This record gives sequence, structure tokens and C-alpha cells, in this order.
Amino acid sequence: MKFFIDSKRPIDASTDIEREMPARIEVAALIRKHYRTDVHYFYADRVGMILIVDLDDAVQLSEIILLLRRAGLNPEAYPVLEGGPTMSQVLLDVAAME
Repeated sequence: MKFFIDSKRPIDASTDIEREMPARIEVAALIRKHYRTDVHYFYADRVGMILIVDLDDAVQLSEIILLLRRAGLNPEAYPVLEGGPTMSQVLLDVAAME
């Protein structure tokens, strides 16, 4: 099943992009290496990321959520339903929210 995962730093947390971005890139690389990632996108201003991943079970979702939490991000995961909007439409909708 595919999941849309949106993870950001808390709004009230201070962000040092230069210092924190390498750690976020490392987490994204780990996720891409071990899971089937359709899309990944980084928030430049809050050092967060959006992922769309195809997972086999709840254990894999828990592992990704744990990786993102350890990286200091607040992840939110939503199932992507078949017959729903296309991946490109999801990304366009998220970009419009910014």
C-alpha cells in the first residue's frame, strides 16, 4: 500500500538549514535505499520532506516514522487510495498549500 508521508520541523523550533540538511539527506537516502520510494521532496525553509512510499506492512511504516522522528521531524502518514488523485496531483496540491 502506498503512503503519503509529510514530515516537518515544529514551527516554533529554530532551524539551522546548513547544519541540519545533511542529516535529513542521510535519512532520505536510508529510506530510498530500503523502501520503494515513488517521490521525495525537501522543504527548504523547514528542513522537512515529503515522501510517497509503497510499503508491504505496518512494520515498514513504523520504521520510516521512527527514522523521521529520530531526525527531529514530525511525520504524518496518510494512505494513498487507489482510484484517488494521481501522485502528480498530490504534489501539485501540496505545493499550492505552501
